[in-house]
Amino acid sequence: KKAGLPTPRYALLEKWEDLEEAAASVGFPSFIKPIYGVQATFAAKVESLEELQSTFLSFRGAIDAQHHPIYHYGSQMILEALLQGPEIQLEMMVLNGSLVFHSFSSEYSPLRDTLSFPVRLSPAHQAQQLALAAHTLHAIGLTHGVVHFELFQDPTEGSQVIEVNNRLSRGFLPRNFAHQCLFGTTSVDFYGAVFALALDQPPAFTARQRSPLHLAMYLERP
Repeated sequence: KKAGLPTPRYALLEKWEDLEEAAASVGFPSFIKPIYGVQATFAAKVESLEELQSTFLSFRGAIDAQHHPIYHYGSQMILEALLQGPEIQLEMMVLNGSLVFHSFSSEYSPLRDTLSFPVRLSPAHQAQQLALAAHTLHAIGLTHGVVHFELFQDPTEGSQVIEVNNRLSRGFLPRNFAHQCLFGTTSVDFYGAVFALALDQPPAFTARQRSPLHLAMYLERP
């Protein structure tokens, strides 16, 4: 917010007394999650104040560094407005503050019942999301490395960042050579690129007009 970037409505949850005020300012349905998190652990959709209260108590009693080392940084949670529209996975590489590579790797449908790669997002919306991601990197001061973004294209709010991860992407995303060959619009040696960036060198990659194939996976449990 201080950087002038669009953000979902949210409220900090540090103690029980914060819940009613957070519910009033954010509204329902909404999403409760830790500030520091991993693999969507302790994250849940809530539909009412009563559900928020019970979920908060359940999560608060389980979040600690014994569960995962990331919680050494803190166990605070936030209540965040539930965004609509498709969720987009965006991979970026940054060198000396400049964006040197990006790849829109996959897209969850608005109902999260299908996963498509490459994305079906329009070129205009891709440009909007890429600009927002670049401004976000500048705002947080991240100038080197590989970054994984998760964004929504909300029909009302527009492009919204929900996660920034300074790490290699996972699974079927661009680090997977077979995925790149079959579904990617850009081909890059993902691990080689990490070493190149560490040596202050731009990564090598190959772009093409479009991906050879498009795949949509049905998710039985959205």
